[in-house]
Amino acid sequence: MIQYFDNAAASVPLPEVLDFYRRSLLEDFANQEAVHLLGYQLRKKLDDAAKELCLALLDDTENHQVIWAGSATECFRIIAGYLSGSRVFASKLEHPALIANFQKHTDLKLLDISRDGKITVPAERENCDAVIFHHVQSETGIIQDLPALFSAFPEALHMTDAVQSAGKIPLCKAADLHIVSGVKFGCPGGAAVIWKKSAEKLQKLAAFAENMRHKDYSLSRVNVPLCRTLAFAARLRAERQKNDFEKVSALNLRLRQQLAEAGIYPLLPESTPVSPYIINFFLPGIQTAVVVRALSEQGIYCASGSACAAEAGGPSPALLALGKSKKDAFSGLRISFDAATAENDVDFLASSLKKVLKNY
Repeated sequence: MIQYFDNAAASVPLPEVLDFYRRSLLEDFANQEAVHLLGYQLRKKLDDAAKELCLALLDDTENHQVIWAGSATECFRIIAGYLSGSRVFASKLEHPALIANFQKHTDLKLLDISRDGKITVPAERENCDAVIFHHVQSETGIIQDLPALFSAFPEALHMTDAVQSAGKIPLCKAADLHIVSGVKFGCPGGAAVIWKKSAEKLQKLAAFAENMRHKDYSLSRVNVPLCRTLAFAARLRAERQKNDFEKVSALNLRLRQQLAEAGIYPLLPESTPVSPYIINFFLPGIQTAVVVRALSEQGIYCASGSACAAEAGGPSPALLALGKSKKDAFSGLRISFDAATAENDVDFLASSLKKVLKNY
C-alpha cells in the first residue's frame, strides 16, 4: 500500500475531479479557436470557468481576469516576459522556476531571508517596478506576511506565487496578481494567472499572453477540459477548505509529536507561521535523499526538497537561504499532506522513519 507524502510536488486527483475531467474530455474536444458554433461554445465555457476559479479562490467574479496556462512555470514565463526589462524584487526562497524566468527577462534582485524564514525588507528602500513573493514556501511551508511586504513597496506591482496556498488557505486579496497550479490541489494539471482588472500596470497583460500564444507560439494552446477541471477542483477545495485545514493540522501535529519522541524536529521554530500542509524536518548529518529512497522502498513517498530542483544534485537553495551550511543544506526532509492522508499513514511514516534513521 502506498503512503504518499509528496503532495507539495503533485497531489492525487480527487475522484470527483477525474469524473468531471473525463466528461469534459468527451464534450469539449473541439478547438475553442474555431469559428463554428462548437468553438463559440467552448470560449463561453472558458469564460464561465474563469469566473468559477475567481469565485472559488478570491470570492470575486467581477474584478479579476484569468490567463490560462499549462503549468506554473509557463505562468512565470508569461509574467517575466511581460515585465521584461523591469526592476523586480523577489526573495532567495522563491521557487527555482520563478527565479530562472525572472532572471532571464528582468532586472531581478533577490531579498535576503531571516533565520526563521521571513523575507527581509532592506533598511534603505529601493525603487522597483514589481515584487513577486511566495505565499507559502514550497520546501518549508512558511507563510509570508504578504500585506506587510507589499506595504513596503507601495508603488510596485504586487504579485504572489500562490501555488502552495491556492485551495488550501485563503489567498491574499491585497495582491494584484496570483499564480496557481492545479496539480497542487487535486487536478490532473493546468495553471492560471489571476489578475486584478484595476491594476494599471497589468492592462496589457492579456494581449501580451495572446501574442505569446498565437504569434510567437511560445505558449501551448489552451486545453479547455483541463482549464474547466482546474476551476471545478478549485471550487471543491474552497468548499472543503476549512474542514481540510483542520484535518491536516491534526495530522501535522500527530507526526511532529511522534517524531519529537525520537529527537526529530522541524526545521523552523514553533513560533513560525507555517502551512499545515508542509513540514520540513531538519536531520543534521543525514543526506535526506538517501532517506527518501529508503522510505520509498517501503511504499512511503516524500521529498528531500523541491521536486523541480531534485535532479540538480546540489544542496537545497531554500536551506542555504535560511543560513544553513552547504553540508546541512542536504539535510531537510519535506513531508507534505493532503486531506486524503490518514492517521495510520502518519503512524507508519513515523515508525518507518525512526527505523531508517536508526540504521542510517
